Amino acid sequence: MLHAVCLPFVLLALPTLAVSLQEDSTTPSAAEVTEQVRFCREGILDPDTRPAGRERWTQNLFAINAPEADALITELLGMHQRPEVQRTVCLVMSQRAQGRPDELSPDFVEPLLRLLAAENSELRTHAAKALAEFPNPEVAALLGSM
Repeated sequence: MLHAVCLPFVLLALPTLAVSLQEDSTTPSAAEVTEQVRFCREGILDPDTRPAGRERWTQNLFAINAPEADALITELLGMHQRPEVQRTVCLVMSQRAQGRPDELSPDFVEPLLRLLAAENSELRTHAAKALAEFPNPEVAALLGSM
């Protein structure tokens, strides 16, 4: 049984566990991918998760190379009731895309474009930075026409 004082430290280790599962030399099964995505979702959306923890969970989510992960990222970008989640996803997306823009799913473009109209200026800035990393010339043209 975990002592209440130990629980926060165990929870801090969970993002590392998700990454270590992903970095295993064997290809994860569909069930393992689903479980990893579920862990990330819970960590990102937990209202008690601190910003640094949310960022680690989001980094872990981006490390999962699977359609389920991309679908969750798209869903998180559309969570208007959780701007802190949207901001974190945009931040991590722009950081990860530097040097690896081909990892960005075209499915992310529409939700990011919608975030450019957000009331929160910090969210708009992070969405614009994420969009700027897309290698697609159409995205650059869209941004240039705004």
